[in-house]
Amino acid sequence: MATVIIAEKPSMGRAIREGLGPKASQYEITNAIGHILEQAEPDEYLPDSIPKTAKGTKIWRLEDLPIIPDQWIKHPKTGRGIKEQLQHIGKLLKTADTVVNAGDPDREGQLLIDEILEHFRYRGRVLRVWLKALDRENVQKAFAALESNEKYRPLKDAAEARSQSDWLVGMNLTRCVTVRSGDLFSVGRVQTPTLALVVRRDIEIENFRPSDYFEVFAQCQHARGGFIAKWSPQNPDGPGFDSEGRLIDRKLADAAATKATGTGRVTKFEAKEQKQAAPLPFNLSTLQKVASSRFGMGAQEVLDTCQSLIWMPPFEQVDVRCMTVRSKCCLISGLLCRRFLLALMKSAERDLIFIASFFGTRLIQALPSPV
Repeated sequence: MATVIIAEKPSMGRAIREGLGPKASQYEITNAIGHILEQAEPDEYLPDSIPKTAKGTKIWRLEDLPIIPDQWIKHPKTGRGIKEQLQHIGKLLKTADTVVNAGDPDREGQLLIDEILEHFRYRGRVLRVWLKALDRENVQKAFAALESNEKYRPLKDAAEARSQSDWLVGMNLTRCVTVRSGDLFSVGRVQTPTLALVVRRDIEIENFRPSDYFEVFAQCQHARGGFIAKWSPQNPDGPGFDSEGRLIDRKLADAAATKATGTGRVTKFEAKEQKQAAPLPFNLSTLQKVASSRFGMGAQEVLDTCQSLIWMPPFEQVDVRCMTVRSKCCLISGLLCRRFLLALMKSAERDLIFIASFFGTRLIQALPSPV
């Protein structure tokens, strides 16, 4: 009997094999290719008595809604090489007495491997390796601290719940809105609210009408030097102010300016020093915003670039945005790779310097982020 390690993707499988070194021969190391299984289509949950279209699919009817499966069905995806890889994993599981779930350390990574084991009805022992980083030291440390996979079941359940809720909302509401309107509309649990935010903001921008507002400044002179003071109203919610607390009544502005003439006195003065911490490494969302605004890079393009860097030394995956002693050493060697990074960006006609970019919940550390 064998111990089978199932990694989330080929690159992770290679990293585990390299990290374990000679000990890798003790295991059968294989990998998934992301999510190998996907939810079945609604037709599989509907009775065969429903009329079919010319394409052989069952017609959409309001009386069949909502579609709520009693038993959820999953099928292998149809992508290139997926079916063959799933069959290979199935063959290994037949001879395995122990399986190590080496999915990413998050809920999707947990579900991705667990659903494969459920697909093949595997009943042997299952362990979980929690890989926070993929360098040799961290791989060996993680495999020395294997835990029961059952401990992480709540993560799998959370990912499954998200997947099923996406299906329930998307499939049912898409059919409902499409049948009622007569036009095809795609509705999604995340997609539709996000689109609504964008549309509402776009409408606000389209309907925006510029309006004047006033600020009152006083040029003050003092024996120790001059300064400019700005009037700060005590009640910006009263008459003469807009919804954002800006003064829009010219008469009130003139009245405040009139009161500011003559001799005044300083009733309170305060001076203090402040410190600003150095910026943390980028996470995926902040990196995508900067890359988009500065270089016009799309979100997927930034993610793909980060993926390509993960497996190249000296870039290190860590679980937090703060830098450890080890990652500071990595940073020094990362500086030596600046030329490589610039060359990579230059090939895309861009000059982008990374310090760190999230891939899932991990970081790749390289060069300092701009302040």
